[in-house]
Amino acid sequence: MNFLLMGWLMEQVRKMLHTCLRDVLQNFQSSPVLAPLSAPASETITNLFERYLLRAGGATVNASERPKGAQEVLHMLDVLKLCLPFMSSKYLNNSLKYFKSLLDLQQPLVNRHITDGLNALCIHPTAEVSPEVLLDILGSLATSVSAKESSVDTMTVAAHLLGVGMRRVYSIDRQLCVVKLPVVVNSLRDVLVSEHEEAIRAALEALKSLIHECIDENLIKQGVDNVISSNTDTSKSGPTIIEIICAIIESLLTYHYSTVWDISFQVVIAMFDKLGDCTVYYVLLERNIWSS
Repeated sequence: MNFLLMGWLMEQVRKMLHTCLRDVLQNFQSSPVLAPLSAPASETITNLFERYLLRAGGATVNASERPKGAQEVLHMLDVLKLCLPFMSSKYLNNSLKYFKSLLDLQQPLVNRHITDGLNALCIHPTAEVSPEVLLDILGSLATSVSAKESSVDTMTVAAHLLGVGMRRVYSIDRQLCVVKLPVVVNSLRDVLVSEHEEAIRAALEALKSLIHECIDENLIKQGVDNVISSNTDTSKSGPTIIEIICAIIESLLTYHYSTVWDISFQVVIAMFDKLGDCTVYYVLLERNIWSS
């Protein structure tokens, strides 16, 4: 009983310390006088994270020390969940670079800590996150999500994060975002056949939000111009990003996705609404009405 009580008290103290650390960083960020302290404080957090990572998996570490190191890494991920939005840009992004390698370990508990931290970061409007670093992590997450191998919780959280994260990348660097959109849309499409309602709903909302916020007039115009030129020019060019996305979404109407056609139609309708008057060009393209 005393052991359980002591464990509970330690956990409460740890959470309080994490919150205090976040508040200190937030004050550094919001005060011109204290702002110079943000970088060294952020550096200390990143250095601790690196030290615990080495203790958990370093080649020179004794095997008996690794479980303790792994637990310390989880505690640091809890710290980063609260503190990342308020860390200085350099050390924020240095810390994020370790997230991808941790995701590659495919450890559900670690992945959940990471995705929770990334979600908190992406919804914070002033966090100085690098779009390249964030997109690299999201790309890894998109390719790792599998309806056959992932749990319902993993797929649900990943689908939600892909939507939130890609919208954040778009707000910082449109071009980086749109290049990766087909990969993310394809991954979310695969989640739709997971047979888990929570994951399916998360993927649906992510797809609709990406269609609404990340597919813009320039992207649509590029596709229309390519459709028109492909029927007036003998030289064939590859499909544009929007054409690839349209093909992925059209595939939702195939028999393979028949069990989720009610969901698929919502995605297709969202795409039609986004394309507006340009929808006809893509319909004509898919039905091969244009002569080649």
